[in-house]
Amino acid sequence: MRITATQLAGGLIIGTLPLTVIPRLPGYGYDIAAIVLSFLLMRCSQRVAIFTAMVLLFSLWPLNTARSLQDQIDRLTQGIVRAEVQIDTVLPGAERARVRLFRQDGRLLFPPIYASIRLPGGEETFCQGAAMEYGSGASSSSCPAK
Repeated sequence: MRITATQLAGGLIIGTLPLTVIPRLPGYGYDIAAIVLSFLLMRCSQRVAIFTAMVLLFSLWPLNTARSLQDQIDRLTQGIVRAEVQIDTVLPGAERARVRLFRQDGRLLFPPIYASIRLPGGEETFCQGAAMEYGSGASSSSCPAK
């Protein structure tokens, strides 16, 4: 049976849609069940069964990506974190800034995560594009040369 690029794209979209409505991510048991059921459905010669198998397999990729991001956010919110960040935007009033987290405890964070932090010294101390180390009450900053 031939599968067109449109059918592949449709299967990927349909496989991703449940992430928008489920309240909690399913456990790894779902992965095993989806793989087993997909292989069983692929043995059928009906087009609908093969498309359903494809959708089940395509649902695993965004689900595991969501699990990875959720684990990363859980690690970052467990208390005081020492992280290297780059200031993306200093918000009006110079009390808060949007930052991109580069490293946590020397480990590179990927995909990049953004956070909002309170600036201890105001806008004159920190500027957009500055690289800084932030955490456990201490922070250091260096503004890029203009």
